Amino acid sequence: MIQQLANFRAGTPTNDNAAAGLIGEVITSTVLAGSAIALTSNTAANITSISLTAGDWDVYGVVNYLCGATTNVTQLYASISQTTATVDTTPGAFNNQSFPGSVLGNGGVPTVVPPVIRKSLASTTTMFLVGFGTFTVSTLSVYGMIWARRAR
Repeated sequence: MIQQLANFRAGTPTNDNAAAGLIGEVITSTVLAGSAIALTSNTAANITSISLTAGDWDVYGVVNYLCGATTNVTQLYASISQTTATVDTTPGAFNNQSFPGSVLGNGGVPTVVPPVIRKSLASTTTMFLVGFGTFTVSTLSVYGMIWARRAR
């Protein structure tokens, strides 16, 4: 016997999107490889951002790095942050990869995925997707995507 429990809502039976302000609302922003943001070594940079209204959000991101053919990389960081051009160093808010002075060029695209974070916001807040790298010799650029889904 199947019972319907109080306070549960059925999911949508179609392929539509939740409207603004409703549970399931999705907000995204993407920067493609052709518009990658050039990094300065040891300096965080915004890749893109989204504006989230008050509510409970799950925020996701993906950061891809484009390395010059001779770029020597030692650290890559990815973060979702409420502070512009700043890696959020709160445990669980960033991810990093360390390389022992590696040349990652020649078509390799390292990817660093920050952890999914929950944000319970009292007012409209900008969330930044941030990339950071420690490197020498050549160039390092970042591109990626940030998205959020309203949880409640």
